[in-house]
Amino acid sequence: MSLNGPWPSWAGLPELSGAAREEKDLRISAMIKEKLAAPLDGASPIDRRIENFLNEHLAAVRSDGPIKLPEKLNLPTHGMARQLSLPCDGDRYASPLIKSFRCMNGVVHNPVSDKRTTKGVFHVATGGLPVADDK
Repeated sequence: MSLNGPWPSWAGLPELSGAAREEKDLRISAMIKEKLAAPLDGASPIDRRIENFLNEHLAAVRSDGPIKLPEKLNLPTHGMARQLSLPCDGDRYASPLIKSFRCMNGVVHNPVSDKRTTKGVFHVATGGLPVADDK
């Protein structure tokens, strides 16, 4: 597994090769394994609030114990989520549920069932085009 990725230099990430790349990959892999194996110190404050709300709200209809949110992986180093969100050998990912691609500012994820749309939205453009009064 290589986490170096084909990032261009403008992405701000170092371009490593050889032993430096292998050492970085091993360090990141070891950190992820350690994070996954370590016991959690408890849920984060927002997770506790969500769990408490759900348990209180659903107390009358739920009898199989309290709701617990799934465990999560903390990525403490800047840029790791971007590196891990796409395959190490490409800038695109597609499945029946989502299409993702790398852009200059990061990664764009387009879910298939996204209800948001720009249909009928007036887009402001340069070049003397008229702009609606409410914009």
